[in-house]
Amino acid sequence: RVSIAETHEEAMEMANWVRNRIDWAPYPLDYLIKRGVVIAGTPSEVAEQVHPYIEAGVKFISFAPTPGEDHARQVELLVDKVIPQFK
Repeated sequence: RVSIAETHEEAMEMANWVRNRIDWAPYPLDYLIKRGVVIAGTPSEVAEQVHPYIEAGVKFISFAPTPGEDHARQVELLVDKVIPQFK
């Protein structure tokens, strides 16, 4: 899952919501992000987390935004502010 928002705090709140629902609750969020299990943050932070995969030659990444009312906004941020950084 990708939790992307305008602010770091909003993104972490969304990521914690997911973490607590899919048996990752015992692991701290920063641990999951550092290991690439969770991608979360502002558009810049998300791009930074995705960058190593691009550098390693990954051609396709499937993004699943965090469910909720901000779903469409997360897709917009991904399309408008993250993906262009890798063109």
